[in-house]
Amino acid sequence: MRIVKSLVKLLRPQFLVAGLFLNLLGAAVAAHLGSDISLTKLLTFQLVISSCQLAGAVANEYADTGTDAINKNRTWFSGGSGEFALGRISRRAVIALGVFWTISAVAGMSILSFLLGGGVGLFALMIVGLVMALGYSIRPLRFSYRGVGELTMGAMVSFLGPTASFLAQHGSWDNSILAVTTPLVFQMMALMMVVEYPDFEADSVSGKRNLVVRLGRDRAWAFGIAMLLLGAASALIGMALGLPSIAAVAMALILLLETAFFWGIQGIVRRKPSFFWSTAGVSGFYILAIGATAALLAGIGL
Repeated sequence: MRIVKSLVKLLRPQFLVAGLFLNLLGAAVAAHLGSDISLTKLLTFQLVISSCQLAGAVANEYADTGTDAINKNRTWFSGGSGEFALGRISRRAVIALGVFWTISAVAGMSILSFLLGGGVGLFALMIVGLVMALGYSIRPLRFSYRGVGELTMGAMVSFLGPTASFLAQHGSWDNSILAVTTPLVFQMMALMMVVEYPDFEADSVSGKRNLVVRLGRDRAWAFGIAMLLLGAASALIGMALGLPSIAAVAMALILLLETAFFWGIQGIVRRKPSFFWSTAGVSGFYILAIGATAALLAGIGL
């Protein structure tokens, strides 16, 4: 039971919730545009996105042992699980898990692209997402160590996730998906500032040059607020690309509420970097923005 608990902890299953909502968002945009939603495609892409998330989680644990072993501010959402870094899971088991989830992701991509009609373009897009997930921490790419990890996460999670789901259902590009995902990219950039905030000391010592280390905690927090304001503005601009006004206004309001949340908890987080509600709160706002937009678009489509 101890090993099972360590394995579950290492895989960070709490992050799979976001993958589910991102899949539903892409399908909701397709439904809004009049596409018939295939449950088979929806479930197959869920296998893809969840497998990519799990492969990425294992890769991060494998690559970040130096940081995770000395991190004293680990939270439920940041700092890694510590299970591999602290020797509770073997190197062989971690490698086997990484290989398994990578194979699972590629298998799902192949089924969706070549058996269910997604096409080569969709396959290539999903492969890019998998490379970004694995390359976030591991060599030779190591995006999170080079100051581009936050942008990588924004593009991979907030853009590629729902876009691939949308293309699987709709079959062709439409600017509506860009209008929906752009605010979420900015929101993810802000979320990363909060996720990396507790890890500042450990990341600095281990040579992880992410934006919080490069900017410093206070400026990184201000950067997060700026990203949320840009996200709210981009949601309203999205109406010009086909985003219905009710969805655009709802998303903008959620991001503005998150901005107020950011502003309000800054003093608490300065005193206690591992404050649970900082990471839990911004993660909740991210899910809320995705879920509300998906529900509104699906409702309009019906």
